[in-house]
Amino acid sequence: MKQALLVIDVQNDYFKNGKMELVGPDQALEKIKQLEQYFSEKNLPIIYVQHINPPQASFFQENTDGVLLHPELSTQHSALSTQHSALSTQHSALSTQHSALTMIH
Repeated sequence: MKQALLVIDVQNDYFKNGKMELVGPDQALEKIKQLEQYFSEKNLPIIYVQHINPPQASFFQENTDGVLLHPELSTQHSALSTQHSALSTQHSALSTQHSALTMIH
């Protein structure tokens, strides 16, 4: 069985001073960082999904700091990253990632 870590929408707008601040994002980020370390040590793929909205949206607006993946993520170890702008494209991107996973290793 192939394994991969899928990190979805861990972006600046969900953190302090972001446009859509969540409750407890720093605690979630710490868990994600632990998982990143584990997957990296095991040489397993890490996939990052970044949500990008058009400029008129309330958050994750393209070309803003809020849309960027959180700087504490270890994206340099990523086997694959993708961007999505709507739920329908997210499904398509995840299907593409699944296909890519079968080629990794």
